[in-house]
Amino acid sequence: MHHLLPLFAILALLAASAAATAPAKYSVEFHTTVNNNSSFLLEVNRADAPLGADRLWELVTLGSPAGSASYYDLNGFFRVVPQFVVQFGISGSPAVSKEWMNKEIKDDPVKLSNTRGVLSYAAAGPNTRTTQLFINFADNSRLDGMGFAGIGTVTQGMDVVDAIYAGYQQEPNQELIYSQGNAYLHSNFPKLDYIISTTAKDLSLA
Repeated sequence: MHHLLPLFAILALLAASAAATAPAKYSVEFHTTVNNNSSFLLEVNRADAPLGADRLWELVTLGSPAGSASYYDLNGFFRVVPQFVVQFGISGSPAVSKEWMNKEIKDDPVKLSNTRGVLSYAAAGPNTRTTQLFINFADNSRLDGMGFAGIGTVTQGMDVVDAIYAGYQQEPNQELIYSQGNAYLHSNFPKLDYIISTTAKDLSLA
């Protein structure tokens, strides 16, 4: 089934610009197409990577405390390398990708290691983090020395992450996702799994 990003969500994504300070602790539930719409839960402690945590909170809430709109809605899991990582974070809308692709944030010191279930930002070099993320399938602590700072950990549903469709591995072309969005993915990679929506929750109030 092909999901299209609603116009109101695109407008919210384009309008979001002011960086927000994340709660000291929060969770993000990722509702996916995996295993008949199963979910996984990520928990983030801001102290582990403050800049990365702030950016993720900004992207999953877009100024809405209820998290009713998220950058990651309808993002495809476009890079799935078994025993290594699953990567996502390019919008299904080229207009949204264009808005965010150059909004780089500085690196955080590595405090949370890239072990199984830890989520980190993908990057093209120092201080180039934007929106792309990956979840470690295995112990990839060797990435720590390359500056990849973990920002959160999957605490529930790692079996869902493990079940993300991996048949295409690294075939999808990132430049074409940026320029053509989900139209490119739907046409060329029909079995790809997607994030349907996310739900962010401030755990510091508990």
